[in-house]
This record gives sequence, C-alpha cells and structure tokens, in this order.
Amino acid sequence: MLVILLPKCILELYESNNFIYLHTVLTYLLLFV
Repeated sequence: MLVILLPKCILELYESNNFIYLHTVLTYLLLFV
C-alpha cells in the first residue's frame, strides 16, 4: 500500500514544490524501513 501511494506523493511534491512536504514524507518512510 505504501509503495502504491509513494508515486502519487512524489507527483504532488513536484506540483506543489513543497520541500517541507518532502521532508515529512521521507521521515514517514523511514519509520517503515
């Protein structure tokens, strides 16, 4: 499920150009690694 949502998150990141959102996503992913 997380893998499926990841591409969508990346696309939204590029659209919003929000680096704070990127940091949040990376931190969120690290919790599952």
